[in-house]
Amino acid sequence: MWHPSFSSPLEGQFDLCVHQGNTAQLRCLAKLGSSSVQLAEKHLVFGSVPLIFPSVRTATLHNTGHNHAYFQVLDVYPLPGMVVTPTEGVVPVGGQAEVQVHLNPGAVMKFDTRVEIALRNMKSLELRVGGSVEPPLVDINVKSFLFHGVYSGSSRGVPFSLRNRSSALARVQFDLSEHTDFTIHLPPHSAGTSQEPDVFVMDLQGQQTAQCCLVFSPKQVAAYDFNLPVTVNGVGMPPFSSSSSSAPPSSVHKSSSSRDQHIVTPRPLPIAMETLSRRVQATALCVPLEMSPSSLQFDLEPFSSVTTTSQTQTVELRNVSDKRLSWRIDCSAAVTPGGGSSTSSNEGLFIVCPTAGTLEPLQCVSVTVSLSPETVPPVLLTPVPLDTPSTTTLFLLPTGYPSGSCLRVEVEEMVLKDGSRVKPLSVSLPHNGTVPPQTHTEPQTHTEPQTHTEPQTPITCTVTFCSPQPLDLSSHITFLDHLNNRFRVEVCATADNSLLTVWPYLALHRSEQQIVLKSGTSCCPVLVQTVDSSSSEWRNSYLMSQGKDTRTIYDMLRHLSGQTLPGVSTNQSLPCNLTERVQQLLHWNTVLLAFLRRQGACLSHIRPEYLLDSQEFSHWSSLQAQSQCDQRGLDYSSKVFESLSKRAWMDVLLQTYKVLVLPRVTEGPLSLGLQSCDSGSMEQQVPRIDPKPLTSNVYSTWERRLLTWLNLHYHSMRTTVWSPLTSTGDVPSARWVVNFDLDLADGLVLAAVLAAYCPFLIPSHLQRMYTSISRLEQNLHNSIILSQAFTLLCLDIDIQPTELSDSNPVLMLMLCVYLYETLPQYLPRRTITLSGSLHHTFTKQAGLSLSITQH
Repeated sequence: MWHPSFSSPLEGQFDLCVHQGNTAQLRCLAKLGSSSVQLAEKHLVFGSVPLIFPSVRTATLHNTGHNHAYFQVLDVYPLPGMVVTPTEGVVPVGGQAEVQVHLNPGAVMKFDTRVEIALRNMKSLELRVGGSVEPPLVDINVKSFLFHGVYSGSSRGVPFSLRNRSSALARVQFDLSEHTDFTIHLPPHSAGTSQEPDVFVMDLQGQQTAQCCLVFSPKQVAAYDFNLPVTVNGVGMPPFSSSSSSAPPSSVHKSSSSRDQHIVTPRPLPIAMETLSRRVQATALCVPLEMSPSSLQFDLEPFSSVTTTSQTQTVELRNVSDKRLSWRIDCSAAVTPGGGSSTSSNEGLFIVCPTAGTLEPLQCVSVTVSLSPETVPPVLLTPVPLDTPSTTTLFLLPTGYPSGSCLRVEVEEMVLKDGSRVKPLSVSLPHNGTVPPQTHTEPQTHTEPQTHTEPQTPITCTVTFCSPQPLDLSSHITFLDHLNNRFRVEVCATADNSLLTVWPYLALHRSEQQIVLKSGTSCCPVLVQTVDSSSSEWRNSYLMSQGKDTRTIYDMLRHLSGQTLPGVSTNQSLPCNLTERVQQLLHWNTVLLAFLRRQGACLSHIRPEYLLDSQEFSHWSSLQAQSQCDQRGLDYSSKVFESLSKRAWMDVLLQTYKVLVLPRVTEGPLSLGLQSCDSGSMEQQVPRIDPKPLTSNVYSTWERRLLTWLNLHYHSMRTTVWSPLTSTGDVPSARWVVNFDLDLADGLVLAAVLAAYCPFLIPSHLQRMYTSISRLEQNLHNSIILSQAFTLLCLDIDIQPTELSDSNPVLMLMLCVYLYETLPQYLPRRTITLSGSLHHTFTKQAGLSLSITQH
């Protein structure tokens, strides 16, 4: 086996020895094919590089030939402080190889030299390397640092500027390991890394100026007088001159090339670096004010969502000097993170009283500190269909955490109806939960302790909810740090397969969603509009049908369910006292919501106070503020609460309709329709919908039953109503009705349903409708005819022609449910036959009975 390389021989001889036999000699020859190698750039420019600081540049060799190429660098050390690696290597066919030039200069100079790269069986390549070495020119804009009279336990900072006047990088290092009461505040984006806690490193780019601060924080009475220990690029600051600092002669391998390798002969120049050392003088004084205790600790339950009272602790301040003192407490750090920059003592997490005053010698004062924790309002996710993700973004402000701290998340496990356990909520934290670097403000000189909190970069986390089964949850997400401190956020989310629940999601994604049958045939996208008027019209139609407008929602629930809500008496009048009325309504609303949830309503995001009116809610909020029990942050303006309450009532009414009215869509009328039609032809034209509850992620079983009912009558009646023999229009085209808005907008599907139960409407009304729609006016014309037919049938539903042509899916769903229940009553149940001779009167008796079920 031959191992090819630049230095491997092309010829070898081997002796083949046979035991008790002769010896044969084997000669081996290796032949290398020609190749073609080129430098990507023939001139490698270093530019301005810093003195005594490593720099690296890379040259690339490209092989464009048909064989591997082998190279060797003839002069590994072309300049003092410059090394070329690797010394030899291979460039694969069609590939590339990198040659790195490392420079760690010890002298100021300009250089422009050649590096010869030999290639086996090829002409050598020449790499030109040029640049200049710049001395560090860093200065500090202050002549000395003076800290006279700093009290122990406090801090004082002296700001200064570091300026790099050269065009090359400079690394400045302050070693304060022998002066631990001093620290350097550096800009966060320029601070370097150091393994020592009291060593501060900063990288200054060319011509950069950085604002820094030397902070003195004495712990006891002491005096300091020293020179600031600082180095630049690893070199101390006393003045020095340098000549050429070359590698040992034994380590420098010179090329045997006969020509001069240097284009510009490097001539090291002597340098004199300006000293950066500055005198530091500091005096620490005995503190004139004693504070006992020096720290306060408030213990809260990590999972407590409601704290009835605030916690209060006391701090004693004592003047131990012989002079009168004025004191003030900086309350800016007590402001809620992200809540603003106000320094008022009555805002934020803590309340301090008093915050300022004067003390005579040996006089004491007690300062009370109260903790008033605030909780985050619940996160409401948009209701989504089954197996559809709902996503929102949370911004966390990790105040007080050092850079590099890690956060983690815990989510609660839920039990589905089939007994399986899932975690429908998932949280994604960027950078595996690592806290980003803190954003520092400009340093300032101050004589008081630094108690303010620097602004933190928020952590953006993504919360995703997805469930394969109907689920209405109010769960919690818990954020934990490395010390197991916890912060909990409530999340309300819903996944359901009912149009009455997921209509907000469909409205937000009206241009993205499609209803797709399992066969793969897609239909028009679902377009959902506002539905608040639909729920209001349904409620009003019920109240009007009862004959009086004093009925309440509790009466409606008793009528629809046949049950009386426990503890709710509809005959009892509300108290005149506002406080008592609010308390009673909150109790009734709590019972109402609990009853509907037991029936399957998705109302986890609705609170009893949302169902109050504006005056009652305002009074309830004031009661909560007085009792300090309002931990949910419900501080809404009148306009905001009006919108919130309107949406809450709409959700309550729609969910009431879903759990108490929609289940009335039984299989009776649908079975009768299937029996009266040709089952063979209908099987090919009407999509049979699987009655299993989880077959669709958008529609419930009852809604899919309504769609089947509409498809059945449309396909069986469209050729009858608009037959070419009796009608002048064309027969409407076949369609699959898969939604309650677009497929019903032209009125033809509803007209076919009316014809199936009321055939007498065909010649007088239905045959006057347009069957090929090309303009919106034709849609409105058909809707007017439908509205006239509803009036003729005395249907108890108030719907306008514009609501039929510009259809709202929720309103049209309610209309279909009403027609599904009402139209079968128009079918004749018995036939009375009268027969006899002319000019005679015939009489038959028919018995009518009225069955009324009272609850």
